[in-house]
Amino acid sequence: MKSALLCIMWLASIASYGQSKLPLFLVGTWKINSTEHYEHWDQLNQSTMKGFSYQMKHGQIIVSEYLELTQDKKGITFIASVLNQNKGKDIPFNFVEKKEGYTFENPNHDYPKQIVYTNISKNEVQVTVSDMKQKTSTYRIYKQHLNP
Repeated sequence: MKSALLCIMWLASIASYGQSKLPLFLVGTWKINSTEHYEHWDQLNQSTMKGFSYQMKHGQIIVSEYLELTQDKKGITFIASVLNQNKGKDIPFNFVEKKEGYTFENPNHDYPKQIVYTNISKNEVQVTVSDMKQKTSTYRIYKQHLNP
């Protein structure tokens, strides 16, 4: 009886870890209103999303940063790799449980120290980047429905 109970508890712990807590609403291509700036996200598996930010110039995609969201036993990490900045090193931001959206923080980074994705609707997301003091930038991105 004890071994059956232990087995059930072990399976429950695996099942709860296996559930993705990633912001899956971000999957797809998003455009900053009235600009040619975009963000694209793909879900690779239960615990990883990859994306990139880019601009469209003269019909060409110009990538500005690569993005990654990973979930492990410690939590969710947002990783940004900005081209031609930070000597090519990844910049990790840790998920912090807050009421407003998906909040990622790295108090040791110069700017931003905080990135927040708030799901407004299935086609609209608010993004806020800040230094967690006075400098804040907020904008909305809108889901693009691309034809295959």
